Amino acid sequence: MYNIIMINENDKRYQEIGEKIKKQRESKGKSISELASEANVSKAYISLLETDKANNPSVKIIKQLANALEMQPTELLK
Repeated sequence: MYNIIMINENDKRYQEIGEKIKKQRESKGKSISELASEANVSKAYISLLETDKANNPSVKIIKQLANALEMQPTELLK
C-alpha cells in the first residue's frame, strides 16, 4: 500500500514561501547568489520562488534553504 500526499499548489503556505525566503535572506544580508551557493539550489530557482513563479518546492529544497537561512524548515511553511 502506498501513501500518496497531494499538495494543493494554491495552498497559501506555498504561495507565501517565496516571501519568507526573501525576507529571511535579506535580513541575513545575503544575496541570491550567496544563498544559492550555501543551499546548493540554483539562483534561477530561488528567484522563481521569491517572485511566486514557482510555488511548490520539494521537502529537500525547503530543508536546504532553511539550513542556509539558519531557520527550521517548518518556519517556511507556517
